Amino acid sequence: MWSLRIFAVGEKLEKFYFEAIKEYEKRLSRYCNIQFVYLKKERSLQKNLNSGSFIVAFSTSGKKAPLPMTWHMH
Repeated sequence: MWSLRIFAVGEKLEKFYFEAIKEYEKRLSRYCNIQFVYLKKERSLQKNLNSGSFIVAFSTSGKKAPLPMTWHMH
């Protein structure tokens, strides 16, 4: 079974997004182990990733946000 950890980074998480995430966790839990983690700072995200991590970035603003090129996995 696959294991997924989904990270959200930002100052606050709107109630709408939190409720949607909980619904998807419930739906996906039949097919994989899933964990949602909310982080306030991007530096915290870097500490939680490893060399086997796949990174998919989404923005709620609809604007393209490039990933920092300084992320290096060890």
